[in-house]
This record gives sequence, C-alpha cells and structure tokens, in this order.
Amino acid sequence: MTQELRTYQSEALSQLRQGIRQGSMAQLLMAPTGSGKTTIASAIKQGACAKGKKAFFIVDSLELVDQAVKRFMDDGMWVGVIQGDHIMTNYAAPVQVATIQTLGRRWRQMPDSIRPDLLIIDEAHVLHQAHEDIISWCKDNGVPVIGLSATPFRKGLGKIFDRLVVTITTADLMDDGYLCRAKCYAPNIPNLKGVKTNSSGDWDADAVAEVMGENGLMGDVVEQWLKLAEGRQTIVFAANVAHSRALCDRFQQVGIAAAHVDGYETDKEGRTEKINAFRRGDIQVLCNVAVLTKGFDAPETACVVLARPTKSLMLHIQMIGRGLRTANEKSDCIIIDHAGNCLRNGLPDSRLPQELHDGKSTRNLDRKEREIKEPVEKPCVSCGFVSTKHVCPSCGFKPEVRQDVEVVDGDLYEITKDNAPKEKWGTEELASLYAELKGYARAKGMKDGWAFHQCREYAGRAPRNTNQIAPSAPSQKTLSIIRHLNIKNAKRRAAA
Repeated sequence: MTQELRTYQSEALSQLRQGIRQGSMAQLLMAPTGSGKTTIASAIKQGACAKGKKAFFIVDSLELVDQAVKRFMDDGMWVGVIQGDHIMTNYAAPVQVATIQTLGRRWRQMPDSIRPDLLIIDEAHVLHQAHEDIISWCKDNGVPVIGLSATPFRKGLGKIFDRLVVTITTADLMDDGYLCRAKCYAPNIPNLKGVKTNSSGDWDADAVAEVMGENGLMGDVVEQWLKLAEGRQTIVFAANVAHSRALCDRFQQVGIAAAHVDGYETDKEGRTEKINAFRRGDIQVLCNVAVLTKGFDAPETACVVLARPTKSLMLHIQMIGRGLRTANEKSDCIIIDHAGNCLRNGLPDSRLPQELHDGKSTRNLDRKEREIKEPVEKPCVSCGFVSTKHVCPSCGFKPEVRQDVEVVDGDLYEITKDNAPKEKWGTEELASLYAELKGYARAKGMKDGWAFHQCREYAGRAPRNTNQIAPSAPSQKTLSIIRHLNIKNAKRRAAA
C-alpha cells in the first residue's frame, strides 16, 4: 500500500518535476536522515510506471538491495533486480533495483530497449566511474537522473548534477517530531597537530588511531559513557579495526555487553548476527569501523560515541545521523564526541551548505569556511555539553571571564586550551593539592616524586618541605586535575 506523503515530500516531488520541465536532466535531492528518501523514490517510480516508463534505482551495496525491493513491492510495484544471478532477475519488470557494480559491468551490452526512462541513484554523494558513465549516457539521451543524498557535499558534484533541491532540514525534522533531539557532549578534544592526512584530505586512519588509542583516552570513552549514557543502545565509531576492538574490550571489562564489527570482515554472517543482536538489545554497545555509516537503520540507537576524528562533513553527518531516528520510549540521542567533530563540523541541527561544489573552487565545504554567520559552539567546561550559550543549558554553569580566559572553580578543566590554568596558588592551597596528589600516588603504588612533578606541571611550582606534608585522599577536583594531566600527557606523547 502506498504510504501517504508528508508535506515536504510532496514539495520535493513538485520541485523535481519542475526541474525536469525546465530542462534539468540531473538533479540531486538533499534529504536528511529520517526524511524518507526511499518513500520519495517510491512515489517517483509509481508516477513513472503509471506513464508506462521504466525506472532504475541504483544502490552501492548488497545490503541495500533487499531493503529497496521490499519497499517498492510493498507499494504494489513489479520489481526486478540487477545484481549477479539474483533470484529476482527479470528485465521485463518496470522497476529495476540494481547495484552499481553489476549494472556498470552490463551497461554497455544492455539493449536500449531495457535501459531506463528514469534513473534514481541512492547515496549519490558516493559516485564511482560507472555512475558517471551512466549519468552521461542519460544526459545525452534525455533520461532524467535524480540523485538522493543526506550529505551532497563531495567536491565536484556540481559538475555532475546541475541542480540541488532542498525542501527540509534536520532542524525542521526535529521541530516536527520526525527526528529526535540530540544532546552533544565534548568531554575532551584530541590534539591532532602533526597527524598526517590521506589522499582524500582527511586524517590517516592509522595515524588517528595512535592518538585515540592512548590508554587514558580509551578509558575515558568508557568512563564518560557510564556517566552520560549508561543503559542506552550505543554505536561507537572508532579510528581503525584495532582501535575498535580495543574499545570493545574496555566496555566488556566493566560488564557491558559489547561487540565489534567492521567493513573488512570475511565472516559477513557473523557480522549480520551481531548487528541483529544489537537491534534486539542483546548487545548494548556496538563498536565499528567502515560499516555503520550508511544503510544502517536502528532507531533504538540512543547514543553515538565519536572516537574517530574526521575533517569530512559528509562522514560526520552520516555518523551522528545513526542516532537521530525516533523510537518508542526514546526522547533524545546523546552524542559523546571525543574527537572534536561537533566543534569542527557542527551539531546535528546546524545549518549545512545548500549548494553543490563546482569542482573548480578551492574552498572546502568544512565548518570553518561555510560563511555562516552563526554563534560558535563550544563545550561547557563543567559538564562538556556543547552549545552556543554562555550559561550552560545542561548544568547551568556560568564561567567567570578573566582576561578572555574562562576559569572554572569546580571539578573540571578548560578543555579547549592545552596551557596550564591561570590560577594563583597560595601556600595552603598548594600544600593541599600536593597532599592529595601524594595520597593518590600512594594509593596507586607510585612514588612520591610523581606527585611532585604533577603538582609542578599543573600549578607551576611545588611546595617546599614536601616530606613533611602528609598524604590525603584526593578530592573530586584533584581527580579531575589528574585526568586532565593524563590526557595532556597522552596528547604530548602522540604528537611526539
């Protein structure tokens, strides 16, 4: 049965039809996660079939074939599949679901009589040479092409598609209740200075993994999850396979049902079973690399952990989008950003570029160069909640401003600076700090010299006559100072 269209979905159809009438033969529809791209595609195909036209729907992975076929068949369409020796191969069907890999191999030998009158491309920001060859043929032969993407920010898309259609934003979908609200926390920000980049301009995965794989940082991922999101179905995005497995082990060590999956596994049945177990709730935390960024719908996901820094706006939006779908008894999604991605690329409801990259401009479609006159997001130094407000909407903390430096007298540190705090330490305060550091060191089996060096690094100096200062149990503030120093030293080692 055909699903009734939402207002913005009907508007998208109208704009696409108008574009075709005006001669735009290759249009790209920007449709956020949860907006119903397949619903829109189904409505387009039904319209084509009603006119006796043949429509192709191209996907780029096997997992998306069955999902699309089921949807189109549920809407009453006759569907064939172009993928290997698929059981539903039938070129007579007016609707064809094809993988680009198979279609690309068969395209040149395919008779014009069974080629499409309309072409729809799913995940159109991921284009292979086969896509471009087929689109070129369609343009030359007057066949309309419609691309679908939540993240049409790839460089050069404006050379392939001649029109971008935008009818709804993620913020609009949240306001209308089609997506859930997100609460973003940035408990720490890794120092990526000097980390090498790859050919695509993003950070090299293995180099990032070395930074993110520091013992203290991995422990912090679990610690912050227990603090902010314990009990929530959670997806963790890691830097590489070794990092993902290590994070999975950390969660398991504290008794959390966790599993690892990646896009390089040969045991695809085992991977599918883990994903299904996550959907059932048997697995609570699913750590992954290169597998859950697209084509993965698990509305029950109520927390996303970003442990993989990226410069890519597309990848960032794909990752955080995994937790934005609505579900029963789910009021919001918590995003715990250990990678600085939300500050670098924006929050889930931040404005996004609404133009296609022309392939000529040198400007990058990243957060810094979008020329959007909006307040800058920053994390609260007390709880890590990311917002544009001076007073934290989450915990109510109001930082005291001293010479343009925000100083907190509570139990956390300034996470946006790597320099020592600008506190003035009196004799008693300094002795108290050292005493608590000394108490921590002895409890952990470390020498008193550790406390001396940590005190001097944080406060700029250590007290005199340290042998006469008795150790004492560390306060929450001192524990936070220790955590800050551990992370700072981890960054220093990674940079080295």
